Amino acid sequence: MSSFWGFKGSAILEGLKVLGIETKPREYNNAPYGLAREAFERQGGIEKVLKSFGSMLKFSKVCKVTSSNLGAYLRKCGYFYDRHEGRWKKVTNE
Repeated sequence: MSSFWGFKGSAILEGLKVLGIETKPREYNNAPYGLAREAFERQGGIEKVLKSFGSMLKFSKVCKVTSSNLGAYLRKCGYFYDRHEGRWKKVTNE
């Protein structure tokens, strides 16, 4: 819309705020990461989720966020999936 009318996106958002129309925060522009962050926070954090749930598939059914999005968020936070053990681990710099 901004390129069509020649306005910047921030000008449009400011105009919507003036009109009283609420918009979602910036983190929802890439919604899977924002929603995954909220899902982990609601369950007590990443470490607690990784200990209590056996897999991201089980956790995704509980929180209604796809397991691929949860995995992408974990990778973004510095975790990796160890295929030999079948668990998520924190990346350590040795």
